[in-house]
Amino acid sequence: MPTKRFLIHYPDGSKEQVSAAEKEQMLLAGDLRVIDSNRFQFITKPLVFGSFAELAKLTLRPSEVRRRFLPGQFTVELRGKRYRERLETPEGMACRMANEAAI
Repeated sequence: MPTKRFLIHYPDGSKEQVSAAEKEQMLLAGDLRVIDSNRFQFITKPLVFGSFAELAKLTLRPSEVRRRFLPGQFTVELRGKRYRERLETPEGMACRMANEAAI
């Protein structure tokens, strides 16, 4: 089964196709700006180091996985119809609202 791919435009002019999971992580981290529903602009500035001494000062934190939705689903019954819903995290809701305002 093919997965949906999204196009990321980088400041140097290069482009990359990424999966939905990678796109979500980058959106929630604030690394992307929405161009349209399938295209995004990478907006985070790259780290540039002039020497290994400067690089030694960099401390790396383990990357935290951000989630747009909490695990599990809820089933809501309304007027005899059942709907499945997922519970959105606060950072997922903030990301969704910011992206809807941008489009």
